[in-house]
Amino acid sequence: MKKLVLVFSFLLLTSLFYAQALPDNWIGDSGIDTYQEGTTIHGGTYSCRVDVNTGTQSNCDLENDTIINVTAGNTYTFSFWAYTSTHVRVTGVLDWAGASSTYSNQYVGPDTGGWAQFSYSSTVPTGATGVYLRMRFYDTSGFSAPETQYVDDVTFESPTGTPLTVTNGGMENWPAGNPIERAYTRSSTRMDVVYQGSVTSVDPADYTLTGTATITFTTAAIDGTDDRIVHLYGGSPAMSADLTMDNIDDTAENLDFYAGIMPISNSNTNNPTRATML
Repeated sequence: MKKLVLVFSFLLLTSLFYAQALPDNWIGDSGIDTYQEGTTIHGGTYSCRVDVNTGTQSNCDLENDTIINVTAGNTYTFSFWAYTSTHVRVTGVLDWAGASSTYSNQYVGPDTGGWAQFSYSSTVPTGATGVYLRMRFYDTSGFSAPETQYVDDVTFESPTGTPLTVTNGGMENWPAGNPIERAYTRSSTRMDVVYQGSVTSVDPADYTLTGTATITFTTAAIDGTDDRIVHLYGGSPAMSADLTMDNIDDTAENLDFYAGIMPISNSNTNNPTRATML
């Protein structure tokens, strides 16, 4: 079952959340959330947005899952592009098959103010036959979770000057299907789910929200104007803003969506009857 993380925010009776997803061929970690990014990109169509949620750096790795064959004694260059936040920097780590990992002790960031390149060159260690590429995100003084970074265009050369394939190094490939783009809780008993593509059929029995309580919905309907939107009604018991980690399960799409609901106040005096998030 695929796992996507959603972050909820109650805004009076309206909330917004986005779906987490990992780029194909990349492995995430417990201290980061990753998202497909189509606006802040270095090359191609997409980059990977990384929200760093902890100062525990050993929980903040993003690693490619495909080994690259190497020859011991050859030179190599590992590089990627990053756009970092004010209090996060990124390093590169090489996990060798047949030899101990190499920590570059070089960083890009913090506070790059735009795209900046990480590049590290050395020699393939004795005994190494392959390598997995890893990026690690480090907090710096003043860090306040979460902070958002972007990474793109991961490359590896060995010998230096001879490019080798980094599977999905350009962050262009993401999970197939019809993932959630965003969703809103309209009240304590109603949720609107926005998919990236059209929805042709829907059943309220496919949706269950679990956490503090197990919440089911009595009605599900596809929006009459935009067929990417599914309206869920009759949530029972009512959804509450208790900061407990919740999971909404869409069995039809074989997806689990993890979420927490956090109350925030409405300060929009020009629109007091319906909260708006800008």
